[in-house]
Amino acid sequence: MPDHARLVTALMRRHVRRLIVFASAIISGMKDPLTALGEKVRALRTQLDLSQEALAERCNFDRTYISLIERGQRNPSFTNLIRMAEGLEVSVSDLTKGI
Repeated sequence: MPDHARLVTALMRRHVRRLIVFASAIISGMKDPLTALGEKVRALRTQLDLSQEALAERCNFDRTYISLIERGQRNPSFTNLIRMAEGLEVSVSDLTKGI
């Protein structure tokens, strides 16, 4: 299989998995976990009266990464969750509670 075909196949599988998670969340009445995490990050950030840019600086992230997380379009790694929790002055447990 040519390289471009492998890339297209990999991208399709990734999006199909995400759609399955999203559809099952809708069916079960739950929010998509990435959307729920994003809403939690935004709520905590605004409680601290931080801009996306200020939070990004605290976490050593790019501002656009914070924006993508808040919109549920990024799936942060565990190490990035730790950095984000520290920037938001909460534990990872508190950051992910209820998601």
